[in-house]
Amino acid sequence: MTITLPPHLGSANVAHTQGQSSDSGRCAYKAVPIAQVVYQTGQPGADTLAWEVKYQNKTLGIRRYSATVNVAPAP
Repeated sequence: MTITLPPHLGSANVAHTQGQSSDSGRCAYKAVPIAQVVYQTGQPGADTLAWEVKYQNKTLGIRRYSATVNVAPAP
């Protein structure tokens, strides 16, 4: 996973952790690696970021994603 368009108001990082696979019949859950985009900012406004995921499954290949985040001011 790679950040391809960094946000302007805040920062975005890729966090790596471990999770569990979904139940697959008679097989037990299995530990799997997880990557997620973590966005942080300290100011209000609209921000946009984009990232690219290279899947191990060649059928999925490389996918591109983006998000617009609306941050409201603290009360």
